[in-house]
Amino acid sequence: MVHVSIKNQYITYEEFKEFSQNFLRKSKILNYQWEWIEEPKNKKGFLKLIQYSEISKDKLNRHELLEDDDEIYNIIINKNEYNEIQLKDEGVLTEDSNDIKIFWEWHIVYSSVFQVPTLFFNAWDEEHNPIDILNNRDIFPIKPLNTPIITQKDHPILGIPYYYIHPCTTGQNMNKLYNIEMKDQLTCSMQEVDTIGKKENSLKDLSNDDIYNNYIASWLSTTGFLKVDIKYFLL
Repeated sequence: MVHVSIKNQYITYEEFKEFSQNFLRKSKILNYQWEWIEEPKNKKGFLKLIQYSEISKDKLNRHELLEDDDEIYNIIINKNEYNEIQLKDEGVLTEDSNDIKIFWEWHIVYSSVFQVPTLFFNAWDEEHNPIDILNNRDIFPIKPLNTPIITQKDHPILGIPYYYIHPCTTGQNMNKLYNIEMKDQLTCSMQEVDTIGKKENSLKDLSNDDIYNNYIASWLSTTGFLKVDIKYFLL
């Protein structure tokens, strides 16, 4: 049985991997292109999604790449084979257009320090130029109501720079979220008892697998940066 701390909502890597596989199964059914990437050296994996958004060229605050930045950028490009394929898409806008496509790469990575999922990401324009997210906070496809702490650090598995949302409050947020969800599940269980005449049910009758069936989707919805299809919670 999967165990998650009811008090703090911190999970193990094994639980993260199990939750991720369940999320991937539902993503496949719903036709969302999440995939599991595992590095053979350390045998640690993460969830990955690639998508694009369109913005006006006027909204993009470009900056000149420093020599060190250019070296890091080349490493990132070599690590991501999708760039050449994606940018050949017929849907890419022409140079005459005032809009440009921004390609986003999202990673859900387990934080061994905070013991919770963490959202890492990078963005590029159509010409493969990396985008300075800290100076372009208005270009996110979805803007969260409360902007979290965003900074840059080496990816814990790939070892190259990515932006990420600091997970310092994730455990607390998940605790609050699941306190609400547990009460809702208990209410639904009691209504079911009244309807079909079964013996009284309680929250304790629910296995941890049932309670945390949508852990990754629930957590992702708290970040505010990616839309989470409600169908994840109906499957």
